[in-house]
Amino acid sequence: MKKTISTLHYLVFTGVTALLLSGCVSMSTMQTGRTVGQGNSEVNVGGSGVKYAFVLGIEELDTASVSAPMLEADFRYGVTDKLDIGGKVSLLGTSGLYGKYQFLGDRESVLAGSVGAGFSYLQLGAESGIDETSFSIFDFTVPVYFSVHPVKWIGIYATPRYTLRLVGGASHWFGGTGGIRLGNRFGGFAEYSLFTSSSATTNLSQVAFGLSFGIGGK
Repeated sequence: MKKTISTLHYLVFTGVTALLLSGCVSMSTMQTGRTVGQGNSEVNVGGSGVKYAFVLGIEELDTASVSAPMLEADFRYGVTDKLDIGGKVSLLGTSGLYGKYQFLGDRESVLAGSVGAGFSYLQLGAESGIDETSFSIFDFTVPVYFSVHPVKWIGIYATPRYTLRLVGGASHWFGGTGGIRLGNRFGGFAEYSLFTSSSATTNLSQVAFGLSFGIGGK
C-alpha cells in the first residue's frame, strides 16, 4: 500500500533523488547489436523520462517514487568493422566511455549480437552555510546487444545489462532495454528500460526517444 507524507525530510530527499536521476541513473541503450563499421561514426541524441521507485525506512511511508526528465548524447566510432569505441554524456555532467565488439553477424546480416563494457562517472556537491558535502558515483556496466533487422531500415533490439554502481557502497543492477530503430545512416529510435537493484528496495524504468546521425559510410 502506497502512502504519502508531507515533511521537510521527504521534500529534501525528493529533490536530491531527482537530481541524481537527471544526472547519473540513465540506463538507455540508443543502439542495436550492429557496429558502425571501420572509419564510420554515429551520433545519437535523445530525451527520456526516468522513474525511480524505492522503499524508505521512514515512519508511515512504505513506498515512494520520483520521476525526472533527462537529455543525453552518445558518440561511437568504428575502430574496425567489429569494434566500436564511444562516449556518452547527460545532463549535469555525467560522462562515460565504452567499447562494443560484434560477435554475431555483420552490418548487413538479419541477426546481430555484440558485447560491451563501459564506465561512467559523476561528482555531485552541495553547500549549506559552512558545510559542504560532495560524493562521487561510479558505474561499471556490461551490456549484451542483440537485434534483428527484417529489412535494411528496421532494427528491433534487446539489451540485457549488468551494472555495478559505487556510491558510498556497492549496489548491483540487473535488467535490460527493448527498442526499435528506424532508418539507415539517419534515423530515430524508441525504447523502454527496466532495472532492479540487489537491495530489492529500488527499481528504475526509463522511456527514451531520439535521433541517430551517421557520419561516413553508406
